[in-house]
Amino acid sequence: MAFVLLEVLAELSERAEMAKKVDAFLPSMMKILEAGSEDEKLKIIVVFRNILGQLKKAKASSIAMMLVGKVLPLFDSECSQLRELSLLLFRDLLKAVLSRDEKKMRRNIQSALVPLLFRLNDHIPSVAKASREALFAAAELLKWKQLKHLLQRERMWELGECLLLRRSSRAEEYMHQSLPYLRDSQSSVRLAAVRFISESQPLAPFGPAWPLPCHCTGSKGQPCGNPNHPMPSLSLPLPLATSWAW
Repeated sequence: MAFVLLEVLAELSERAEMAKKVDAFLPSMMKILEAGSEDEKLKIIVVFRNILGQLKKAKASSIAMMLVGKVLPLFDSECSQLRELSLLLFRDLLKAVLSRDEKKMRRNIQSALVPLLFRLNDHIPSVAKASREALFAAAELLKWKQLKHLLQRERMWELGECLLLRRSSRAEEYMHQSLPYLRDSQSSVRLAAVRFISESQPLAPFGPAWPLPCHCTGSKGQPCGNPNHPMPSLSLPLPLATSWAW
C-alpha cells in the first residue's frame, strides 16, 4: 500500500499544484530517502526531481540545502538506477541554489568530490555520465575553472591530481574517505581508489608513513608488511584499462 501511494505521489509530482503542497510531504519524503527500500528511494528521487523545477527559486534553494547531505550516501548504492538518479538529483540541487546559499553549499559539497571522482569509473555508462554531470555542476558552484576545463576536455586521468593540488590541506581527509572504496564491488572503482590513495600520500600530514602494504609473503606465507617495499604493479585487461578514468 505504501509503495502504491508513492507511485501516485510520483505521478502527482508532475503537476504544478503539487509543488505548492510539498511542505506537507517533505518530512516523510526525507525519512524515506534515509531509511526506505531501494524502490521507495527511487520514487522519492523522482518526486523531488519533478517538483524542483516547479518551485519558486527561494523555496527550491531552501530544499536543496536540506536535501543535499541525504543524497550523498546513495551514490554508492548497489542499485545502479539509484546511483544514477541520486547523482542527477545532486546535480539538480546544485543548480537550484541561489547566490545567498552558495557559500554554505560549497562547504556542504566538499565531501562529495571524492565519491564523484570514483563514480566516474562506474562500469554502468549512464552512472559514469551522471557522475560527470554532477561533478561539473560542483565545479561550477565552486568556481573551479581547472576542474571544469578537465571535464570538458575529457582529461579524466588528471582529475585526481587536480583535486589534491587544489585541496592539499584536505589530503588526509580525502585518503580516509577513499578507504571504503578499496572494498567496492567494482574492480574499476577499487583501482581508482588505489591510485588516488597512492597519489595523496605525499601530500598528507603523515607523509609516507601510511604506505599501502606490499603483497610480498614471508617465510610462513603471510604478507611481510614491509613499508619499504614498492607497491605491486597493476596489470589491467585492455577493456578495463581504457575505461578507467584516471
